[in-house]
Formats: sequence, C-alpha cells, structure tokens
Amino acid sequence: MPIDDVLFKKQCIGKQLTFLWIPHRCYVTGKLLWLTKAYKATAAWSSFEDIVYEHRYYDKKEFMFLVLKGKI
Repeated sequence: MPIDDVLFKKQCIGKQLTFLWIPHRCYVTGKLLWLTKAYKATAAWSSFEDIVYEHRYYDKKEFMFLVLKGKI
C-alpha cells in the first residue's frame, strides 16, 4: 500500500453508499461510475487555515474486495 493510501485510511472520517448523479471515476479501476450506486470514502486533512476534504469513489464490488483484504 502506498503511503498516500495509508494516510488516507488513517484520516478517513466516513464511508457511505451513495447514488452518483454526477460521473466519477473508481479509485481502483478507473471505471466511470455514473447513475449507479457506489461507495464514497471521505478523509479530512487539517492545515493552518482550513480543513480540506478528499473524496474517493469505489465500485461496489471493488469496495467489498478491499474491505475483505483490510485495505479500507
């Protein structure tokens, strides 16, 4: 797991299944996710002036594989 993924997992504040009205790419496969249900993981990064939120979108099947592997 790259360091970026480790930090994202550490800073993750929530995961939810959501319907995507706006197209997004799956973080793992790069597949276009649009007008379907997908998992959205959110991490919060704090800087001196404000809070930055990073969102990653996952296909439902890929998300379950990552959960079973313990990477999310």
